[in-house]
Amino acid sequence: QNFANAMGNMGEYEKGVAGMKRDLFSLINPDDTIVDLGAGLGPNIPYFPSSVSYTAVEPNQFMHSSLSEAGQHFTDPIQILDDLRLVPTASADVVISTLVFCSVKDQREVLTEVLRVLKNGGKFLFIEHVIEPSQGYPSPYNRGKFDWGRAVYSWAQSASAPLQMALADGCRGDRDTVAVISEAFSDVFVKRFHVPDLWGGEDWWNFFPIGPQVAGVAIKRPLRDPGQMAEVQFKFCAADYRLKQELKVKWEESARADEPSVRKIRCE
Repeated sequence: QNFANAMGNMGEYEKGVAGMKRDLFSLINPDDTIVDLGAGLGPNIPYFPSSVSYTAVEPNQFMHSSLSEAGQHFTDPIQILDDLRLVPTASADVVISTLVFCSVKDQREVLTEVLRVLKNGGKFLFIEHVIEPSQGYPSPYNRGKFDWGRAVYSWAQSASAPLQMALADGCRGDRDTVAVISEAFSDVFVKRFHVPDLWGGEDWWNFFPIGPQVAGVAIKRPLRDPGQMAEVQFKFCAADYRLKQELKVKWEESARADEPSVRKIRCE
C-alpha cells in the first residue's frame, strides 16, 4: 500500500515525460489490443485511443481501484490481471512497460512472456530508467571528453542499488535494460534522455537515481507489413520534442510562454 501511495506522487515526473509518451504511444492504432504491464495507477491510459481493447497487468491489489476508475476512459470494460502469464498467447498488438523493468526479478523471463503474448509484428513500447551509460575510465586519451558528473552519477547508482531495492519495492537504478531487450528482439529503436533535463532542468541529482531513461520500440518478427519500420521511424524516431522549463519558470510568469524550446532526440 505504501508503494501505491508513492506512485500517486509522480506528477512532476509524468508532466516531464508527457511529450515523450505522446510520441511513443502515437504508434498505437484505434483497434489495437493493448496489454499494459505494471499498469500502476493508470498514468498511461489518457494517451490511448478510447476504442482499444485494454488489459492491465498489475500485481499490487491496492492499485486496482484507481485502475478501474481510470479505465472509464475506454469504450469497452477493461480487464485487470495479476500476472502476465494469464494473458493468452499471441493475443496482443501492443505490450507497454513504463518504469517496470527496474523492479522485476528476471528481465529475460518477463521479456520471454512479452514475446509470447505479442502477435507477429506486435510492438513492445517501453519507457524505463536505466544506469547512466559507461564512458570507461578517465585517461589521458579521453580527458577532454570524460564527463565526471555522469561518471559519478553512474557509480552512485550502482552503490545505492541495494538500499534502493529495500526501500522501493525491489526497484534498482543500475540496470542496463536496453541491452537485455536487444537480446530478446532483433528490431529495437531507442531514445535516451534524462529527467529533469528532459524539460529543461540542469540538476543531475534531481530524481536520483532514475535520471537516465530510455524510451523505445521493439518489434516481434515476422513483421505484420513492410511499412512497420517506416512508421516507427516517422512517428517516433523523427518526432520533434517540445520542452517546457516547468521546473524553472511557471508559464504564467514567463514572457515567452508561447515559445517553448524544441529538441530533437533521435533513435539509436
